[in-house]
Amino acid sequence: VASAVICLLCRLASDPRPQPVENNTRLLESLDANAEQGCCRWVSSQISRAGRHLVTQVTEVVTSKQVCWLYLAATLRFCAGFGILVWLPPAMASRFPNDVGSFGLANSLIKAFAGSSSSLVGGVIADHLRSTGRGNGAYFCACASLLAAPLWWFTLQPGSSFRVSMAFLLLEYLAAESWMGPCLATLQGAVPQERCGAAQGVFSSLTALGNLLPMVLGFVPDKQLVFALQVSVSSCYLLSAMCFVMVASFTPPPSVTTSESQRRLTEDLQMSDSVISAEDECVQSSTSETRGVRSRH
Repeated sequence: VASAVICLLCRLASDPRPQPVENNTRLLESLDANAEQGCCRWVSSQISRAGRHLVTQVTEVVTSKQVCWLYLAATLRFCAGFGILVWLPPAMASRFPNDVGSFGLANSLIKAFAGSSSSLVGGVIADHLRSTGRGNGAYFCACASLLAAPLWWFTLQPGSSFRVSMAFLLLEYLAAESWMGPCLATLQGAVPQERCGAAQGVFSSLTALGNLLPMVLGFVPDKQLVFALQVSVSSCYLLSAMCFVMVASFTPPPSVTTSESQRRLTEDLQMSDSVISAEDECVQSSTSETRGVRSRH
């Protein structure tokens, strides 16, 4: 609108003849319509350009087989986690109707302390294994998922008491929730540095696919809910462990570990120091000889 008003004033200033009000109004409307069309074209071009750029970045990220296996493993883990989050309370209510309040308290404490500590410890252990060259984050995630499958199975095992089920649930959280940090570290190392943001965005969007298992379990009859939850979550854990093994198989082994590189660097520095000290001794000896010759002359 401002540009249209400026154009109108410039035209009126260049033409001294008075213009009818109808013509000025018609000119203002045409200029306003042209400015609106130009703005719409500019916005659409920017949106299309951003869309093409986004598609290009995502395509470059998912072309790696290692990243594709990692995304599949993460999707299975999200399915297992969301299935537990949504359907574990009604499953426990049907198994232990007299311990609903106790389950709510125990479940909250297990999630708060066991889940957070497991995630932290898992990231630290995976970094240590990778720095020493004895493994990588993908193998650690595979072991965690493989260990979580039987623990979850015994959590909903028929005939178990409430305390035994809560004990297995605690162990399951300690084993299962340690996968996020090593998985993200593996993802950041598998993509170029300029595509880390796009890779992280795709990883975060996989949480939408994680809702597939809770949605499917919603169609299961109430009498079969406990068994369906037990089988589906355990299967997701086992399949994700296989996918993490595939991720590790595509990970190139480090040529030189960190400790080995530090040892070599220390040896090089010691060697350079010895060479410098030898050169200094040679210079000092040559200087003393020169001084002796001059004194004799």
